[in-house]
Amino acid sequence: DILQRLIELSSSSIEVIIDPARYRPNEVERFAGNNEKLQKAADWTPKYEMNTSLLHTLEWWRKLEKETFEQV
Repeated sequence: DILQRLIELSSSSIEVIIDPARYRPNEVERFAGNNEKLQKAADWTPKYEMNTSLLHTLEWWRKLEKETFEQV
């Protein structure tokens, strides 16, 4: 679960609150993907592991937030 991984990587205490009013009647609870077909068709392999990518994304957001608050 990507959200759970991001929470684990963060340095904050995070409580996830799900608002049922924001769910669409046909909301898909869980998505799962597999890049095997892409790897075969394009002779491609991922450059980074998922956790590394999530950590880089989190670090990018932290930097952006810091820069934004420094400008205020």
